[in-house]
Formats: sequence, structure tokens, C-alpha cells
Amino acid sequence: MKIIFFKQLYPSKSDIIAFVSGLLVIVAVILSTSLTVIDYNNKRIIEISIIITILFFSTFIPAKYTKKNTKLKLPYLVLFFFGIISSFLANSLRHSIIELITFLGLSIAVLQLSPAWKIKPFCILAALSLIIGIGITEVVFFTSYLAYIVSSNNFSIHEFFPAFANVRFFNQYQIWTMPYITFMLLQKHTILKQYNTLLWSIGVAWWLIFFSTGSRGAVVAELSAIAIAWFFFRKEIKDFTIL
Repeated sequence: MKIIFFKQLYPSKSDIIAFVSGLLVIVAVILSTSLTVIDYNNKRIIEISIIITILFFSTFIPAKYTKKNTKLKLPYLVLFFFGIISSFLANSLRHSIIELITFLGLSIAVLQLSPAWKIKPFCILAALSLIIGIGITEVVFFTSYLAYIVSSNNFSIHEFFPAFANVRFFNQYQIWTMPYITFMLLQKHTILKQYNTLLWSIGVAWWLIFFSTGSRGAVVAELSAIAIAWFFFRKEIKDFTIL
């Protein structure tokens, strides 16, 4: 009885890791996307730091939650090969290598961390960090939009995203978060289901902002990602695609 009591009183090592990493993500998302005092280059450093942190904490995921996928090895190698060639042909080799590392790091991080969604504490903390980060951006966007309507002043779409120097940079951030919004809405047996109305409101507003930016590249990227995911994971992604 005492052993059971102490287990309930003191969190396990995995719970502490999940809690600390969750707090780090929340703080990083809020600071990196909401503070205008952080310039573009520093945000790139923050982005890479977050990726490295995610890859580090992914090593603590219990073995029972991991799943190796051999289907993606060849596509990753092909992308890496063409990425290296493209980097050497680019005007700035240094910036191209940074972009390649960021892209591959994000891809591997998503693949490594996706099984962790089966862990309830991680799922809740990840959802909370996304809701806070996205919620701040949505409040800023719609507040600015209404202010311009009331004042009847001319405006530029860039003015609705003060934390981003260009709307294209916001599109990159938004595309990365789109799949997770859908994933949260698919949860039927977790605490997230209790907040379906809030999640649907956030999701719909996120898509409205997506189309309001008028970015053709973002639309092409989203459609291409869905097509590629459907090709490799047709059975697993059916509900995701429909939603």
C-alpha cells in the first residue's frame, strides 16, 4: 500500500520529462512567434534550438511507443541527396545548408515524436502549447482586422502578423501546425474531446487565416503534403484527409 501511495505522490521520470519538455515548448512557441523584438536571424536560432531539443527528448520515449518505418528511408535519402546538390548550386551555401538541416530536422523530429501522441500527458501538453501559440496569433490577427474595418484605413496583410517580417514566414509556421490541429480534432477517447467546440473554433479560424494570406505556395505545399501522405499511408490517413 505504501509503495502504491508513494508512486502516486511522486511523478515518474517520464512524467517529469514530459512536463519539462512541454513547458519548454510552450515558452518557446509564445516567445518566438509573439515578440517583435526578436529579429529574423534570432528566430532561426530559436527554431533550430527547438528542433534539437525535440530530437533530444525523443530519445526518452519508451520503446513500446516507438515504431520503425522503413518506407521513408529511401525518400529521406533522395531528399538529402538533392538537397545537398541544390545547396552547392545556390547563391549562399551557408543559408542553403541551414535550410536543409532545418527541413530534415523537422521531418525526423515529427517522425520520431509521433508515437509519443499515444502518451496521455504528452498529448495534453503538446495540445496546450499549440492552442496557446495559435490562439495568440489568431487574437492578434482578428483584432487587427476588426480595427482596420472600424477605422476604414488602408492596410496590408503583413500588418496582421507583427511577429513575422513577411507573411510567407507566417505561412511556413502555419503549414507546420495544420496537421496537429486536425490530429487533436480526431481524438475521441482523451480529455481533448471535452473541448471539441473550442478546438473546432480554433481550427476553422486557422484555416480562414490560411486562405486570407493569399499565398499560392502555401496552398501548393498543403495539397502536395496531403497527396504524398495519402500515397504512403493510405489506410492510416483516411479519416485525417476527410476531416
